[in-house]
Amino acid sequence: MTGNKREKGALTWRQTAFIIAFTDVADDHDMVNPWAGWPGYTSIMELNNDKAGQRTLLFRLGADLAQ
Repeated sequence: MTGNKREKGALTWRQTAFIIAFTDVADDHDMVNPWAGWPGYTSIMELNNDKAGQRTLLFRLGADLAQ
């Protein structure tokens, strides 16, 4: 894993969670992941946001509505 920075944080309150994540891939090459796992926090569905120069910010709000 080289050429990237990533951060993730979460706030929870009762059954609600707010998550923020950030991934920054180096400008000179795509993200390297030799063990088949993706080393970032902003992967969504089919998009990994792993190309050179990409900077991705993700916001997610979730709630447990089962109660």
